[in-house]
Amino acid sequence: MVLGLLALGAGAVVAIGAAMAFLCGGLSQMERQKQETMQEEYRSYEKRKMEEYQDTCAYYENARRQSEEEYQETLADYRRELIQQRKRENQDAYGEFLSYLERQYAEKSELLDECRKIVETCEESIPRQQNSYVRFKSIKATLVSLQEAVYKLEAYLRYLDKYREELIKIFEASGELTEPFSMTLPENYPYEGKVFYLSQDEFQNYGHAFEGAGYIRLDDGDRKLFENSSNEARLPFMVYASKKGRLFLSLSKGLVKNSIGGTIGIKMDCWRRRTNGI
Repeated sequence: MVLGLLALGAGAVVAIGAAMAFLCGGLSQMERQKQETMQEEYRSYEKRKMEEYQDTCAYYENARRQSEEEYQETLADYRRELIQQRKRENQDAYGEFLSYLERQYAEKSELLDECRKIVETCEESIPRQQNSYVRFKSIKATLVSLQEAVYKLEAYLRYLDKYREELIKIFEASGELTEPFSMTLPENYPYEGKVFYLSQDEFQNYGHAFEGAGYIRLDDGDRKLFENSSNEARLPFMVYASKKGRLFLSLSKGLVKNSIGGTIGIKMDCWRRRTNGI
């Protein structure tokens, strides 16, 4: 593999190293420090939130004794004041979360661009390596791993986009903070090529809801295969993207990949389905 990597150039080696670290869920020291800083900020926020809750309960009890009209007006004023107070108290942490997020987004976007370029270089290089089996296999293995890294990085940027939207929406509406984002892609976040083992009971209306990623539908072509499967069995469903970029779950692709021990970077099409198999 070393010969294949050297053939791609020193810059590619650095990018591949970073991509492999991300692929394995590893964090740099700086990323770990950022993660811990955000967790500390969030713990401080939760403590303030508990104290706020206790103060609010005491305030509501006092306000309850007033007339109903005055009570409602007083509560509305208090809620507005409370939101402004939260914003003042949480503004620094909110700004820090956003700053970390934007830097993380920029770094992973740059890494994604580098990976895409190296994937293209590998694809162009493979036909020229037919006379060197070792180099051919090395570049091919690198290509497959990098393609998975591309899919995972693309999913991570989508994850950061969703987090940013939620963070801003909640803070603007209530002055509250959301739990810090992860410096790497959460383990159960779907991305193209990833296989999930699910039972029929975990589906609603031919789809599955992934925490933080939303609802992903089953491929329509797999419905009969899905319906003829055991209700209790946990079956392999592979995530794939349509030409328009929409994600779907494919049981047929998952079964093929599971049976051959396939790699995420391998694309496949199912040409024929049988009642109880492929």
